[in-house]
Amino acid sequence: MVGMRIEVINVGKNKEITVLKVEGYIDSTTAPEIKKNIDDLIETQSYKIIVDLAGVEYISITGWDVFFFRLKKIRDLGGDIVISRMVADIQNIYELMELPLVIESFKSMKNAAAFLLGQKIDEKKEKAGKRKSEGKKAEAKQTAKEAKTPTAERDTPEIEVEKPAYDSKKIFDITNAEILPLLPKDEEKKG
Repeated sequence: MVGMRIEVINVGKNKEITVLKVEGYIDSTTAPEIKKNIDDLIETQSYKIIVDLAGVEYISITGWDVFFFRLKKIRDLGGDIVISRMVADIQNIYELMELPLVIESFKSMKNAAAFLLGQKIDEKKEKAGKRKSEGKKAEAKQTAKEAKTPTAERDTPEIEVEKPAYDSKKIFDITNAEILPLLPKDEEKKG
């Protein structure tokens, strides 16, 4: 694999949207190049950015972080960063990490651009993928919840427990002398 390649393309009627077309992989060695590109776009007042991930095969945690590194600043300036055309493996990680809560993604460049321009999005194409991903997200959350639940709790059916017929406070008042005569002879020797 050959690291990463980035192509910067301006699109839209007035070239108001910038596409960062990324190919290869994004990790700690390649992420600084994307950060530099985003900083350059901020300097040139290009605040509407689509990151096209169609050619990306792998993204590390550091790689995901690069998209958030200037997100607040860009949003404060009236822009946004959106992700477009992720391959299935990248999309699955994106959803498992619950990144849709932070950064929008789109299956098509057209819908990503429409979102940035405040225009209507072709809901049929986007929802078809989202419904499928919402099911996977719910399944992932259930699996995570089960992983956090101790095995005994998951596998044991609920049982109604009877309250003891004795007063638990009185048990601690009993002395060894009172217990020993009640134990079988073998237990008495151990005590």
